[in-house]
Order: sequence, then C-alpha cells, then structure tokens
Amino acid sequence: MAAGILGVSIVGFIRLSGFLWATEADQSQRVAAAILAENIMEDLNTRLGSDNDLGSGTHVYYYDNNQIQTAPPGVYRASYRVRKASGYFTISLTVSWADLGPTHTVFLQSSRSQN
Repeated sequence: MAAGILGVSIVGFIRLSGFLWATEADQSQRVAAAILAENIMEDLNTRLGSDNDLGSGTHVYYYDNNQIQTAPPGVYRASYRVRKASGYFTISLTVSWADLGPTHTVFLQSSRSQN
C-alpha cells in the first residue's frame, strides 16, 4: 500500500512539475513579448512623421528571443499599421508568438497629434 501511495505521489509530482514548467515558460514569453512591443512602440513614436518606413499599409518584422530583428519565422512576429486621420497619427501594433500550440498576442495602440 505504501508503494502505491508513493507511486501516485511521484506521478502527481511529475505532472505538477510539468505544468509549472509550461506555465513559467508561457509567462516568460508573455513578458518578453510585452517588453518587445513597448520597445517597438517607442521606436515607432520617435520616427513618426519623419520616416518613410511608417507609410501606409501593414508592416511585418520578425524577432528572435533577444529582440533582434531576424528572418522569418523568428520567435516573435510584430506587425504594425500607421493611420493618419483628423490630425492624428494612430499606431496599432500586434506582437504574436506560438507557444505549445496556440498563438498568443500582445496588442498596443497609440495616438498622437500630427503636429
């Protein structure tokens, strides 16, 4: 009976460890994606109105785990769109990544005057 309890305990511990590891990895990537999104948004806001790269249409870039731009598919996919309307620039930014199956996203939006 003691061996059965020990066996069930070991299996439970292994399953819990796996769950905790997967949760920690997911949270780590979520934090990294949020930091990447903030850094990209800051960069876009500093170049807004003065850089042709921020023209119409959707722009897509890929980044590795160190937030360095890389070739597709990369770890993170950042897509942004800049719109000009009613005297304002609006930047919509989505950073996405796949983790153990589903795709996760972080979305940021920023608006400021064209002046």
